[in-house]
Amino acid sequence: MARYHGVEVADEELLWWKNTFSNKQVPADIPDVFVQKSIKAFDLVRTCLSTEPSNSDIRRLFTQGAVQLSEEKIDDFETIIKIERNAILKIGKRKWYRVIAK
Repeated sequence: MARYHGVEVADEELLWWKNTFSNKQVPADIPDVFVQKSIKAFDLVRTCLSTEPSNSDIRRLFTQGAVQLSEEKIDDFETIIKIERNAILKIGKRKWYRVIAK
């Protein structure tokens, strides 16, 4: 990376990588998603993902344990979630969203 973008950019990216994946910190630049205070887990994931995954792809994320809301795994896609405050939704290893109740 330093070869193409410079040493400073490479150092910043290395620091971001270490903080995010080694130290398990949530990145600061995650997108905000506005939802109702009470929403089904399935609908929350569908709202957050910008691509249009199939219903079976979304269900698979739940069965694989890839959906976490405020560091708690959500195993059942039928679960009704109540958003009391800003929550962090993590889908897979590299997708974070700040969920804000309307």
